[in-house]
Amino acid sequence: MPEERSKQIMSATIDVWRDSLQNPFALACVLSSQINAADARRKEQEQTAAATLSAAIERKALEEARARGPPAGHFKQVMETCEPLDTIFDEIDLLEDDPPHRGVAMRNARFRPYWIQAEEKEWQGLWEKGVFKKWSRKDLLSNDRVFTSRYV
Repeated sequence: MPEERSKQIMSATIDVWRDSLQNPFALACVLSSQINAADARRKEQEQTAAATLSAAIERKALEEARARGPPAGHFKQVMETCEPLDTIFDEIDLLEDDPPHRGVAMRNARFRPYWIQAEEKEWQGLWEKGVFKKWSRKDLLSNDRVFTSRYV
C-alpha cells in the first residue's frame, strides 16, 4: 500500500506541474523566481570576486610603496596647518552679546588677556590716526577744560 500511495502522490504532482506549466501566468511566476534567484547568486559572486581582486590590488600597491620608500624631495611638516584643538573660541558663544562694561570683561580670567590685547590695539590705532594729541599742561590756556574719559 505505501508503494501504491507513493505512485499516486507522484502522479498527482506530475499532473499539477503539467497543468501549471500550461498556464502562462504560473509558468511566468516559476521562471521569474528561478531567474531572480540565479541573478542574486550571480551578483553575490561578482561582489565577492571584486572584493577579492581589490584587496589583492591594494596589498600589492602597499608593498610597492613600502619598497620604494618616501618620494624624493619629501618634506616633513614642521608646523600645524589647522587650528589647535583647544582655542579660546571653543568657549565663546558667538550669539552672546558683548560684555555690558569693561569690568565684566576683565572678570573672566581666560578672556582678559585677549581683551587687553584688543584694547591696546584699538588705542594704538586711534593714536596713529591722529584722533588724540598729547598736550602738556603748560601749553593749555587757563580757560581750557580738561576732562577724563573711560571705557563705556
